[in-house]
Amino acid sequence: MTTAEARETLSDYKMLHKPEMTEAEFVEILSDSPAAGEARAMYRTLKAEGVSPAVLAGFFWVESKFGAVGVCRDHKTKSPGNVRTPEYERLASGMVDVPGKGRYAKYATWADGTEDWCHRIKGPKYGATGLATVREVLLGGHPGIGAAGRVAVERGHDWAATLRRLDPLLEKQLMEAS
Repeated sequence: MTTAEARETLSDYKMLHKPEMTEAEFVEILSDSPAAGEARAMYRTLKAEGVSPAVLAGFFWVESKFGAVGVCRDHKTKSPGNVRTPEYERLASGMVDVPGKGRYAKYATWADGTEDWCHRIKGPKYGATGLATVREVLLGGHPGIGAAGRVAVERGHDWAATLRRLDPLLEKQLMEAS
C-alpha cells in the first residue's frame, strides 16, 4: 500500500465504529490532558454510543490539543469538539461568549461534552445526512465545520497522520493490508 493509499484510507475513517483501541490506550493518549481524570468515562461513553474513540481523539487534538490550548482551556468549556451549540441542551452547563470568536457550549464534565459530541456525530447534522467519514464531515459537513474542514485541507492538514498517531492499531492494519 502506498503512502497516498494509506492517507486515503485513514482520511475516510468511519465516525461510527467499534473501538479500535482499548480503554487503557485511550486513557494513555489523554494522560497529559486536562481531561485525563475523565478519560475512562469518555471512552465508555464513546463505546456505548458506537462512536470511534480514535476519531474523537483526532478532533479533540486538532481542536484544542486535548483541552490544553485555546477556547477549551481558556474558558474551561470541557468540550472535546469545541462545539458552538450543544446538541442536547440538557448536557450543557451553559454558554460562554468568546470575544472575537462567538459563543461556545460549556459542559460540567468532559464526559458530558463527549456524550453531546457523540449525539452531534450521530444526529441530524452529520449521521442523519449520510456524512459517515472524517473526510465527508470535513469537506461536506455542517456549514461551520465544512468551512473549517476545507481550510484545513487547503492548508495541508493531514488528518490521516493525526489519526495514525492516535491509533497505533491502524498502522498495523495498514501494514498487514499492503
